[in-house]
Amino acid sequence: MSVSPSADRRPGLLVVLHCNDLMLNSSVGGAAKSLGHEFLRVTTSAELTTAVSDGISRGCRVLVCLDLSSSGLDLQELANCLPPDVLREAVAYGPHVHESRLQAARELGFGQVMSRGAFSSKFPTLMQ
Repeated sequence: MSVSPSADRRPGLLVVLHCNDLMLNSSVGGAAKSLGHEFLRVTTSAELTTAVSDGISRGCRVLVCLDLSSSGLDLQELANCLPPDVLREAVAYGPHVHESRLQAARELGFGQVMSRGAFSSKFPTLMQ
């Protein structure tokens, strides 16, 4: 469901979640919608880049939330495909034991990189 922004607010927020976890998808989607934001779950890099382009073309601010443990994810390619302003705001998260993957996301310019546990507890505030 799309929510139109009011005339006195900046364009709405589109939250794009790249994740295979259905429970987390439900939690993040519910939080986004309760805050009046649009939400879209994607499972491939191609879907992600299309969603980001579509959101930007509609005047939305786009928040990408990326599960670093998603299979088949080419982090370098994805970072190269995201517009710089979207990459600076993007949230990359993964298991805290995957330190090298988390560090790679930091080095590629993802704005916020955190453990999955931190993401699970913070995602409502990330969407404000």
